[in-house]
Amino acid sequence: MGSRQSVLSTSVRRGVGLIASTALVVAAAFTMTAAPASADTAPVDPNDASNPTTVTADGLPTAQMDGVAWSQAIAGNTVYVGGLFTHARPAGVAVGGAGEVVRNNLMAYTLSTGQLGERPIDLTRTDRTLFFKVGYALVL
Repeated sequence: MGSRQSVLSTSVRRGVGLIASTALVVAAAFTMTAAPASADTAPVDPNDASNPTTVTADGLPTAQMDGVAWSQAIAGNTVYVGGLFTHARPAGVAVGGAGEVVRNNLMAYTLSTGQLGERPIDLTRTDRTLFFKVGYALVL
């Protein structure tokens, strides 16, 4: 009779394990079909201090370059980029297209439009750090 009890308890354990596994699979399926998270871009009361700052992942127009950007610094609406590149172009311009200009390792562009700024100095080395203080840039 001991072996029959052992077989019965083994069958019960297997049945309970099967039910538990099935429940986990069903729970996982419901979790994976949940709607993706999204930012609340229009809070009910934007003046309510308890609302967190609204942030979105909307794309910004960004100038492009033919190399690597190692650092960026923002002063007002101007972005300064230091890196290892020789040409830059405004947002929306194809490689080699009208608007591509020479920019040796340092460029500036307007944050809100992606348009290239005035030509900053040419640098003969790769720049990895940009600092700003009261309107002046220091490149290290």
